[in-house]
Amino acid sequence: MATSRDKRLTSDWENDQLEAVFERALTAYHRDELHGGASCVGDRILDAALAPVAREAFLDADELPPDPEVLRALDGEPMQLLGEGYHVVALVEPGHRFVVKYAKQLEPVPPLAAPQQAHEWSHDHGTRPDGSLHPAIWQHIRSFEAYGPLVVPSRIYIAESALPRLSANERRALERFRSIGIVRSLGHAPRQVHVHYPDEFPLEKRAPDGIALSVLVVQPRVTALADAIERSLRAGDVAAARELEARYREFTEQLWRCGVSHLDFSILNIGIAGTGLAARLKIFDPHIGEIEVAGAQQLRDPLVPHAPRERSIENVLRSSRDGSRWALWREWVIRGPR
Repeated sequence: MATSRDKRLTSDWENDQLEAVFERALTAYHRDELHGGASCVGDRILDAALAPVAREAFLDADELPPDPEVLRALDGEPMQLLGEGYHVVALVEPGHRFVVKYAKQLEPVPPLAAPQQAHEWSHDHGTRPDGSLHPAIWQHIRSFEAYGPLVVPSRIYIAESALPRLSANERRALERFRSIGIVRSLGHAPRQVHVHYPDEFPLEKRAPDGIALSVLVVQPRVTALADAIERSLRAGDVAAARELEARYREFTEQLWRCGVSHLDFSILNIGIAGTGLAARLKIFDPHIGEIEVAGAQQLRDPLVPHAPRERSIENVLRSSRDGSRWALWREWVIRGPR
């Protein structure tokens, strides 16, 4: 005889199964996964319902100045070099309100590596010869859907003159992110952004006449967690450093609970957004590429376009959900469109 407890357990199991189906379907949908040998994704019939939800969430989280103000800053006083990674160069505008990132080369280049051709550093490499956007750009485009409130919201500005260099499928994939408000127009032509370099930066990597940027990422300025910990230690405040370390551990646990399937979030990729009681840890530099795991095969970053669905390592330690968009879309599944 079925008891009320049995019915409740059955209902909970059915709800969990339904949520899992929704989650998997939304993940496949947002990753543009191809099936049956298809070369492109068909009509995006769910966008009419999903895009407005995503747009509302993004605009609520977006704290950047209006577009005209951002574009004026690009044409104004020289920006300061903030840092150079393997994939991008980061600049900060004079008011320190936001950071500008651009793809520095087609392939990863170590920050300390000597440049091979100086002219390759005078413009960005956001578009690639095969008609695709640089993966680092896609990382930032997709990061809000992947991490939701756990990431620093990014805007991506693309010059209209760069769009013909992209394939039809790539342009089509960008349309949804335009409707959400993540991808925006940089204007017709690239922006010539002037940079103030520190004295120790190699002369061969400098662009004395400015860098022609046709694809760029703009983010609010945050305090890198590694810098905050270092400052605390230099000031002799060990307790504050330990508190930041504890918050970092809690934050990475939260990432796992929310379904982000990376095995490691470097302390260098996480920052402190806001001040005082409003300060929160957020990812400002989404991980890109393959993640090395000792004694096992490499795991593909789930945000890389067309990443393989198979993930070993005990299905990513049996802890992460396959739907990396769960953090953002779970509310839609539960509450439905407004």
